[in-house]
Amino acid sequence: MRFLLIFFAIPIIEIACLIKVGQSFGVLATLASLILSTIIGIYLLRIQGVFTVFNIQQSMQQGDLLTEDMLGGMLLAVAGILFVIPGFVTSGLGFIFLLPFVRRAIARKMIKRSQMMGQGSVIIDAEYYHPPSTGRILDMESTKQDDD
Repeated sequence: MRFLLIFFAIPIIEIACLIKVGQSFGVLATLASLILSTIIGIYLLRIQGVFTVFNIQQSMQQGDLLTEDMLGGMLLAVAGILFVIPGFVTSGLGFIFLLPFVRRAIARKMIKRSQMMGQGSVIIDAEYYHPPSTGRILDMESTKQDDD
């Protein structure tokens, strides 16, 4: 449901933003800024991609887990897709995904969420649901006896 909302909301927001910017600065300036933001974004994406590949290579040489770096690379791919989509909002989101601390924070959250799911919980309507235990439950009482 959320995906459909985002899928329809982003184009509407982009069109409204383009109309407002076009009214304020003119059509040529708006088109030029769209093209310029895309070019700058793709250039910065390329630089960040090289750094990510370098970090992955270093982690592999040290024998570290690559989970966070690999998710960071995936988020860079998302940033690349956002830069290809024309618009100021998607370019802004792409620039946010280029920030290393943002990618690390999102990657850590994704890792934490996947670990929670690995412990038997299920996501239903974006809420975690922990199924009841199927093991046996023993209800016991104990008392301490004095040895007199």
